Amino acid sequence: MPILWKEEMSVGIEVIDNEHKYLFCLVNSVELALKLDDGQKLMQMFLDQLLDYTKQHFRHEEQIQRKMGYPLAKQHHEEHQEILNQLLELKKHLQESPAETSKSVDLSSEDDDLSVEDYDPYASPETDTETDTETQDVNLEEIVQLLRSWVLDHVMVSDMKMKTHLKKVIKEKRK
Repeated sequence: MPILWKEEMSVGIEVIDNEHKYLFCLVNSVELALKLDDGQKLMQMFLDQLLDYTKQHFRHEEQIQRKMGYPLAKQHHEEHQEILNQLLELKKHLQESPAETSKSVDLSSEDDDLSVEDYDPYASPETDTETDTETQDVNLEEIVQLLRSWVLDHVMVSDMKMKTHLKKVIKEKRK
């Protein structure tokens, strides 16, 4: 079942809302590719697009957060890093074992081979070694659930905090 945009998902910044809608489309595309008999290559292609666009979106979102003085910007950036690490791990797994559709993927964020330095034009924050590093094993069908979960959490939880701050900033500017 595809993720559908609803008005209550809006953060109040049109360009960010449009980017979120496109992220939904990419996640939906991965899901559709999974349902095809020969969808593995398509799924890899859409996952590549999702990773590239997610990096772009996160850069843009963080730029807006800096401009508006968002107090949770560092925490938000760390959440973005975790999402990118998971997407990179999925991509890596699919490239290593494209024919194995039920093989597990280790989605822990402690893989030293992962690199997202090009993601942030500023220094990446130090990672907290005490964060939850519990390993999640997933098969390809669970990949879609993971993608749906992070994109919805990103929009409905993390970015809604930004919406609240944005409203305060706009209210203060009107005074």
